[in-house]
Amino acid sequence: MKSEEYEKIFANAFIWQKVANKVNKEISYQNAKWGVDHVRSQTVEGHLLVLRKKLQDAEDGWMKNLSGRNSVESELIQVVAVAMQALVNIEIKRLNKDGAA
Repeated sequence: MKSEEYEKIFANAFIWQKVANKVNKEISYQNAKWGVDHVRSQTVEGHLLVLRKKLQDAEDGWMKNLSGRNSVESELIQVVAVAMQALVNIEIKRLNKDGAA
């Protein structure tokens, strides 16, 4: 493999890790803001409503060229974080149903 290919692989891994860190930071922020118990008690339907709103916020951020917490990047990070929280809740319910948790 050529060194340019290694550089591309490293750059992609670095970018993915950077994005994952931003999402993890947002999940921590949401847990601190709302409380882990509240987040864990949220239904899938509730998460879907939040996701719809956050997607609209991301579109607004893009259309209005907003910055900070309302920027398209920040709103998309919030979308991913909420989706991750929803998937975690689904997995927790599955494990509880199966008696594994």
